[in-house]
Amino acid sequence: MPGLTQAQRDRAIGMANEGASQRHLARTFNCSQATISKLLNRYRQTGQTQDRPRSGRPRVTTPAEDRYIRQIHFRNRFVTDTSTAATALGHAISRRTVFRRLHVAGIRAYRPFRGMTLTCQHRDRRLRWARTVRRWQRRD
Repeated sequence: MPGLTQAQRDRAIGMANEGASQRHLARTFNCSQATISKLLNRYRQTGQTQDRPRSGRPRVTTPAEDRYIRQIHFRNRFVTDTSTAATALGHAISRRTVFRRLHVAGIRAYRPFRGMTLTCQHRDRRLRWARTVRRWQRRD
């Protein structure tokens, strides 16, 4: 039950023991009635309200940090995920984590296009073409 803190769970159990309904508890703690029902069932069965252990690695970023990462990239679309990973949050995260969070949000990488670098040979050809086109008529 990650939606409720440990203190909220204990308070909900106390209120339920005093006779509060599940609907009232759900409204009080701003969660679904199913959450309260599962909490009360677990408390009746085990006598505890703690989270059960979960499989898998815990997430590095919180949902609020994910929103902040998206916000940075909406403000300036040329920010790299490497620079975001290094400076955005108070703790270190990898570039791949930032990339995955942006991918989930549908934000893809952009980079500025500065145009092709022209050699002297390119410039000469463009000038020659411009001089020939300068005298063209509509029929040409």
